[in-house]
Amino acid sequence: MRRIPATFGLIALLTIMLMGCGGSTATPAAVAPATPAGPQPAPVTPVTQHQPARMPTASEPVAGNSETTVETEPPPDVVAEVNGIAIPMADFQRQLADARAYLLSEGLVDPDTEEGQAALRALRDQVLDQLIDQAIITQAAQEMGLTVTDEELEMSIQQIKDDLGSEEAYAQSLAANNLTEEEFRRLQRQQLLSRKVMDKITAEIPDEAEQVHARHILVETQEEAESILKQLEDGADFAELAKQFSIDETTRDNGGDLGFFPRGVVLPEFEEVAFSLEPGERSGIVQTPFGFHIIEVLERETRPIPDDIKEGLRQQMITNWLEAQRAQANIVRYLER
Repeated sequence: MRRIPATFGLIALLTIMLMGCGGSTATPAAVAPATPAGPQPAPVTPVTQHQPARMPTASEPVAGNSETTVETEPPPDVVAEVNGIAIPMADFQRQLADARAYLLSEGLVDPDTEEGQAALRALRDQVLDQLIDQAIITQAAQEMGLTVTDEELEMSIQQIKDDLGSEEAYAQSLAANNLTEEEFRRLQRQQLLSRKVMDKITAEIPDEAEQVHARHILVETQEEAESILKQLEDGADFAELAKQFSIDETTRDNGGDLGFFPRGVVLPEFEEVAFSLEPGERSGIVQTPFGFHIIEVLERETRPIPDDIKEGLRQQMITNWLEAQRAQANIVRYLER
């Protein structure tokens, strides 16, 4: 039987959780994939003022988060409060059960393994965090003056019915998801409202922006970077050194070529240096959490932003917005972490 589409964020939540539990042995990319490279530049001019420096990253915590966990006897029907507004225990229990059932039915976790057990243990906090975020979004929608009309809700539900094929299939799917019509309409209205908030938050993402076409060599130690920089100053070929020494597996075989990228898609310390260079210039040693980089800028121009990068920018804006909202909210959790 086809299932009703998941409520806001559920599949993303499960994906993030599984990625955190699964892990990968591949070296992570230091920057996001970018568009194909263009023509090669004129001879490179070294720019030596960029020395290794530890700059704050986007992942540093925001001060002022007022979230607390209450250890006293909680209200029997409340799992958390956000700015004094209760999150019903019933919502939490239903979404937790649905998420667990989804993981098991799709074979995304194996409960007989240690990894699978870890994923299921983490699920409770993941679901509660999602409900807290949803409460924050709903409250923000009120402040923004955003609403979902009855007509918009009806059109959305009719589209779901059309996708499922019939009223009967819709009713069966509600039953399979342990949802009443009233509960599903409430969840669907909430999802539509969330989309409006997200669209408003990300409305200023432009269709085109200044971008640089760069390449880099990434190594683990400053000593290695200094050696490579000396070879470059002596006339060695950048692409060949990248193929030989770079630990960035996503760009190494392509001579370290990153293609074009706009601001907001690479690490802040990497971005600051890359966008300070003109075509034909090369940086000194740039330190990031991944290691030590040497960057060359090949081209610089205003270009359309590819859809995949726009989506990445959108997700980052939403993440940053949610982090800021959480830091300002008064959040009380009645479940121990």
